Amino acid sequence: MDDRRVVPALGGLIDGTGMWRPGALACIERTGSFLIGTWDPPGAQGEGEGESEDGPGVAGEGSWLRFIGRIGAVALRAAVASTRPERRDRLLALLEMWAESPFADPAARLRTGIVVTERAAVRDERGAAVGSGLNRPRPAPTSPAPRTPSAAGGPPCAQGR
Repeated sequence: MDDRRVVPALGGLIDGTGMWRPGALACIERTGSFLIGTWDPPGAQGEGEGESEDGPGVAGEGSWLRFIGRIGAVALRAAVASTRPERRDRLLALLEMWAESPFADPAARLRTGIVVTERAAVRDERGAAVGSGLNRPRPAPTSPAPRTPSAAGGPPCAQGR
């Protein structure tokens, strides 16, 4: 699905609309797949649109995280008669992707918060952390790490950056 027009479809439901780039839905999908262990970053190749070498890429500035546990707003927008057909198509593509993700799983243990990591995505036996907001420059090794917005995922670690 071409998601270049997903931003107008989500107007009023997301922030930082100027930060959303083509491939945003794929980044959200890869984030979910990373959290459940079915996708790994490609390494230095970074082949996918929006992908980074050590993470799934960034979708917008991270405001999509508010849909975790609250995706009904998108479904309502897709269902109302006043939604234009081309916007409805984008919303339905998001909803279909979301339905197959851990973000729609009521049994998933997802948390949002602030997590500072050396990489855009990390996973170990305790869970996973994935950068979900704006990329920020990494601090020099001697300076304290900045606090950045994030989303949580997987027990007991968080998703974020």
